[in-house]
Amino acid sequence: MQKILKFVEKSSFVKDFKVHDFKTGKEFAYIKLEILFKDSSKVHIREFVSSTQRKYSFHWIVDTRIEMRWDNSPHHVHVNQDVYPSECSDPVKILRRIESLLISKEELTPEIILHEIRKLR
Repeated sequence: MQKILKFVEKSSFVKDFKVHDFKTGKEFAYIKLEILFKDSSKVHIREFVSSTQRKYSFHWIVDTRIEMRWDNSPHHVHVNQDVYPSECSDPVKILRRIESLLISKEELTPEIILHEIRKLR
């Protein structure tokens, strides 16, 4: 989770971010974070990590047409399972890929995003 915050603080493409919740204990850590990029797209991140489990949800809203989601909740097994396997669950890797897509100034279509995200495997 510290890696996520370091990325956000160092990224020149992050316009703003809000930590909605952050908790740590002896054996767990939890963060709920919203990132606003300079192009107005947003990423909502929720991550819980303990010694026995990890739950995550990354939701990138590009515009009203395009939303991408990485989620390992049992009730979301149908969401992006074939496109975003567990290898694509590293939040910093995902944020770096999003940032590189945004910096490229290429028009972001669902096809381009899917192609780029598949490279994360």
